Amino acid sequence: MAELIRRFVDGTVDVALFTSATQVYHVLQVAQEIDLARDLVEAGARVVVGSIGPICSDALRGHGLAVDLEPEHPRMGQLVAAVAARGPGLLTAKRAAPLGGFETRHQCARKRAWSAR
Repeated sequence: MAELIRRFVDGTVDVALFTSATQVYHVLQVAQEIDLARDLVEAGARVVVGSIGPICSDALRGHGLAVDLEPEHPRMGQLVAAVAARGPGLLTAKRAAPLGGFETRHQCARKRAWSAR
């Protein structure tokens, strides 16, 4: 999971689907353990975040992550269909927004380390 969190923060993830509040708590717990919790929340501005239903959405919002998609009925098939239909447009809009192009502190540190070589 730590590698997926790093990819989320580095901007190589376009869509993240969450299927339970417990999953949200675990992801944030691991992100905290690897000192990327703040960066994960910041990176959410550039990623399409989908939630299976209202309880999961409440957990995401409670941790500072905006929910872009939640199906009318909490079913995985409907969540995937919603992301397939609306995800590309949402991703384009999020990445074109003023906050969508910022770099997390993790990305800035990596660039500084690379340019120092």
